[in-house]
Amino acid sequence: MWLKTLKITNVFTYICLLLISIGLTACFQGVDEGEKEVVISRNQDKVQSIDTGKSIEITNISMMDSNDGWTIHEDSLLRTENGGESWENVSPRNVSLEKGQSFFLNAETAWVIDYDDIDNQTFTTYRTMDGGKTWSIGEVIKADGQPQIYFVDSQQGWMMIHNYTGLTYDNVDLYHTKDGGMHWAKIAETKTEENPDGTLPLDGIKDKISFKNHKTGWISGYMPDHDEPWIYLTHDGGKTWNKQVLTIPDQDYSIIFTDRPLFFNSEQGILTIHADGCNDKACTYFMSSMNGGETWELKSTFKYREFGFVYDFVSSEVGWATEGTQLYFTKNGMKEWIKLGHINEITDEMNSEIFAIDFVDPNTGWMVIKTPRTSRLYSTSDGGKSWVKIQPRLIEN
Repeated sequence: MWLKTLKITNVFTYICLLLISIGLTACFQGVDEGEKEVVISRNQDKVQSIDTGKSIEITNISMMDSNDGWTIHEDSLLRTENGGESWENVSPRNVSLEKGQSFFLNAETAWVIDYDDIDNQTFTTYRTMDGGKTWSIGEVIKADGQPQIYFVDSQQGWMMIHNYTGLTYDNVDLYHTKDGGMHWAKIAETKTEENPDGTLPLDGIKDKISFKNHKTGWISGYMPDHDEPWIYLTHDGGKTWNKQVLTIPDQDYSIIFTDRPLFFNSEQGILTIHADGCNDKACTYFMSSMNGGETWELKSTFKYREFGFVYDFVSSEVGWATEGTQLYFTKNGMKEWIKLGHINEITDEMNSEIFAIDFVDPNTGWMVIKTPRTSRLYSTSDGGKSWVKIQPRLIEN
């Protein structure tokens, strides 16, 4: 459960989609600390309006173990208890997830954010600790920009709100919660003038936030026309930040995107850096840390034609990676990668690609194959050596 709690599947999509303006100002309007927590049930009315029993297409999947997992389907939150064969709508009542954020901690605990950018430009945090049967409602927040959330346990979490973003800059506010998202307190912000030590700079697109514990975390992203990775590190829970230097091969890069670090215990972690301009190709650098993320060592490099790299790890030694057409496997900490050639039998349809992979242990995993017309879900019980097609269906509550 510890490994899965911190495990994240990553998809590196085309960078230009991220260079849009996402807001002008942000302010908070919260409930009083003494106000009683409000609990609601799942969205029964919405469940009844969906055609239960029908087959559904799964395009993303976050499994917590061999049976339990979550997915966002259209604008609803679904949960499975049988490895992805059947799914139940567990969305909070009157909440649409079409534009909202979500975060899954384990099989029982999850957060979703309901985002209203038409009428009031507000968003609200919802938390479940019973697999979606009931939801607690957090404070209503007024903001023009969409938030990102990250939790290390059921109580401690962070929210990064993008106030306004340009081609090379990103103004954000950072908030922290100690009660599972019911209330938030501002702890840091970017500075528009020359930055003193310990503050986040305005320059740089702050695309990812992650923490390995209550104190140590990262904000990572990219800086167009910049020749080095962009990542900042905190050791005091997000109050102060300092640039972390990462060394990669010297190339004529057009852009470098730093993903969020992934940790499996207090010391062992991995980090990926995606770049365009590796001898006229895109590439992904795999790095590892054995000292809690203080330093990182380059382990291996993938080169491919276009952006679209997916990877997943269950430990610092065992992981999988794909550039969309082939699936690769490592069991020695990214030093060597083994090609799983049988994937060609699954991706034989024209323009099909491996869109998502998700493993919970060295043997059990899932894969989404996407085509221009449909998405297909597969599962494996032998580490990716063979795959079985799943026909996911929506069931009634």
